[in-house]
Amino acid sequence: MSDEWPEADEIKEAVALLTSLKDSDDSDLSFSDLLVLAGTTALSKSLPSPLRFCGGRTDATVDDGGYDYLFPRITGGADDDADVLMDVISMSGLAASEYVAVHTASTSLDLEALLTHDFELDGDVYKAVDADIYVTKTDIIMKTHAELHSIVVDLSSNPGLLTDTLATAWPKAMSLDLFDVTVGENSPYCM
Repeated sequence: MSDEWPEADEIKEAVALLTSLKDSDDSDLSFSDLLVLAGTTALSKSLPSPLRFCGGRTDATVDDGGYDYLFPRITGGADDDADVLMDVISMSGLAASEYVAVHTASTSLDLEALLTHDFELDGDVYKAVDADIYVTKTDIIMKTHAELHSIVVDLSSNPGLLTDTLATAWPKAMSLDLFDVTVGENSPYCM
């Protein structure tokens, strides 16, 4: 993620901590793998079974031009659009329910609060009318889009379904960039 992207502001503290860890480490673990390992470890603590980590990512250099093509199309900002979100989901390699589960975990979104409160735009985020709860435009789209709303209701009403969907979706999402790696049970890249 480029430091120039506004979305990077939310994770600068975590990236600084991981950068200092990487700088003090002599292993061949790429920074990309370190980021995925940190997320997988944190998420595993909230699930009944640990998630598998599959390594093998390489770090791109800032000046290779790749950032021009990787700018996020969905940012959580007020300009997000339902059609673009659905396109991002369809291109992500995840089912819509898996995408919602990963989004929920990665943003600490309270699905029940999303469903039970009305929200109004407050700057670049949405604030609950009757509570001190903030959500993004992406969250509002998930609440109001018919297909995504149905998924949010299902995942909100069944925590086990959310956990199971997340346990399946996270490793899948974190392995999408591993083009030449077999991620199966016997993969030498997975632990």
